Amino acid sequence: MLKRDFILRMIEEIAKFVTLVLKLRDTGETEKAYEEIKTMTGKFTGISYDELIKGETGGGSLSVKGSDRVEYLDAKGQFFFTAGEVCLDLGKRKEAQRLFETALFFYNSAENNHKSFSFQRQVDMTKIYEYLDSMAAP
Repeated sequence: MLKRDFILRMIEEIAKFVTLVLKLRDTGETEKAYEEIKTMTGKFTGISYDELIKGETGGGSLSVKGSDRVEYLDAKGQFFFTAGEVCLDLGKRKEAQRLFETALFFYNSAENNHKSFSFQRQVDMTKIYEYLDSMAAP
């Protein structure tokens, strides 16, 4: 019961945070949104933003083992998808690429481990693949 309550609180926190970041983007405060993302990444993943971007995660912190809530995986996917868009807005393409890849990790985990379908997840994943394709183009 405690684990379930914790996960539900984290889902709610991530949703509120994504809403805040979207509002900051909409009001032209993209740099502030970026700083907030850097600060909150550790809270939501257990590793620092810099470690995540450099790929120094050791795999453990991005594990979905024990994550029995598809909503939690979707929330993390949404967090990293939004973070990637903020980085694109700021011209931080390498960071955006890593964040999009991380979002796909969580979205694909939701798809494959829980055999669930979400229209919003599919829309986000399509956008991510389009972003990644455009980044790969010369």
